[in-house]
Amino acid sequence: MKDGLRKLGFRFAGQNRSSRILFFSLALLTACADPPVPKPSGYFRIDLPKEIHYQLVGLEYPFSFEFPSDTHIADVKSDNPDDIWINIEYPKINGKLHLSYMPLKGNFKAVSEDARVFVYKHTVRADAINETVFRFPKHHVSGILFRLEGNSASALQFVASDSSKHFLRGALYFNCPANRDSIQPLVTFIERDVLHLIETLTWK
Repeated sequence: MKDGLRKLGFRFAGQNRSSRILFFSLALLTACADPPVPKPSGYFRIDLPKEIHYQLVGLEYPFSFEFPSDTHIADVKSDNPDDIWINIEYPKINGKLHLSYMPLKGNFKAVSEDARVFVYKHTVRADAINETVFRFPKHHVSGILFRLEGNSASALQFVASDSSKHFLRGALYFNCPANRDSIQPLVTFIERDVLHLIETLTWK
């Protein structure tokens, strides 16, 4: 052992006792140190904008609303020519709000029930689904906002209608694994935009 230590520069011959005690004390402390523990996985930091500027959306549709100007709006081909499908994309946070509009033809109850069934299909992964009813009589808009807790594919959905001619449905999705701990700040951020959409929604 001494030969090995000599190669590292330690000299025992002629050393005083205090030097040897110091060396062995340091060796003992090093040997008793706790083993390294791996750190838990973290999430990427996302800087969300502090100021939101809204623009009017939907001048070419039978409805209109206000939504952030830094989002991208894309038309999607619908299976039914009377329906309108729109994706509102958040390119910086990899999220999309899917909107689907359909004109009502005396089928409000059936369409509403279909939308509710679609929402509650997420109970497989959702821990809970909280409903908030909203009404804006001035714009003839009423509906329900669904907040889905847990690791469901969609964290936020809503339906809005005048119960006679117009029906609009929205669902928020992210292009990433559904981990609520990592996307919760994004859900909270986009929920503000969804509430603003609902408050400014008007029919034509």
